[in-house]
Amino acid sequence: MDTAEGRGRCTRRFAQNVRKNVKSLLNPEMTVRYTARIAIQSARTKAVKNRVDIMPMRKPLRTPGAFPYMLKKTLQPVTFLLLIISVNFLTSGQAIASGQARETIFYKISPIGVSVYQDMGLVEFRGRKTNLVIFKTQVTGFKDTETIYSDPETRFPLWIERDLLIWLKKEYLTEEYVKDENRLIITKFKNGRKTEEHQFKGSGPIHNAVLLPFSLRKIPDLRIGWSYKIRIPNEFKVKLVSIEDVTVPAGKFKAYHFTSTPHKFEIWLSVDKLRLPVKIKGAGGYPYTLVMKEYIIRREK
Repeated sequence: MDTAEGRGRCTRRFAQNVRKNVKSLLNPEMTVRYTARIAIQSARTKAVKNRVDIMPMRKPLRTPGAFPYMLKKTLQPVTFLLLIISVNFLTSGQAIASGQARETIFYKISPIGVSVYQDMGLVEFRGRKTNLVIFKTQVTGFKDTETIYSDPETRFPLWIERDLLIWLKKEYLTEEYVKDENRLIITKFKNGRKTEEHQFKGSGPIHNAVLLPFSLRKIPDLRIGWSYKIRIPNEFKVKLVSIEDVTVPAGKFKAYHFTSTPHKFEIWLSVDKLRLPVKIKGAGGYPYTLVMKEYIIRREK
């Protein structure tokens, strides 16, 4: 087989894999498959390169297929660097945690990834007292930092800022929750300029998916059969269906088990004074599971 043709074929397969998997980077299962495919393809590419390098090439830049070959040489170090960064980060969530939080919960995302929930306490925001939460998530190729301001009593969101990094491409979003109008306004910015805006209208106050499990901690006298309607922004019915034992990396807990109708998520809260969200499971188009690894509370002096 012509060596230049072989190089071009390897490069095309590599580029196709990258494009295909960027589209599904929010799916943890696809992330694992992507990483495995990259490792296998890199090994195959290296084997082809070793065979080619022993053959003389007097004018490599003029040989048909030379440009794809150079592209491959450029992409390989970038892919390797991304994998190293991901592996180093995913071994622990400590790297993205702040030491100023009054409560910090580390989660492992199954099959691969980490999240950190941090309750920063009361802060002043737009002339009123609000509760500040920072929620950070990272899987391979995807990083999301959500700065969430909410009502201290109801824990309904008021304003959210999201800094995203998707395969080295930055995005910035804001979410404004207009409680009196049951309205959510999501705005996207690029290079400091507004590029998109989407509005959603609910039949009641609109909640936020990140805050929902933590707002359930404030419900008094939880009993099996308790239910509650929420909007995120689609409407769901959340119901406490059982109390059961749950084992996560942080230990074994007796937990309240909540489900949703339609079936899109499940939540497990520890049956104790803290009511920790020890497990959160999404069953939508991109299934995921968060399990608690560690819980830290900062004692006030």
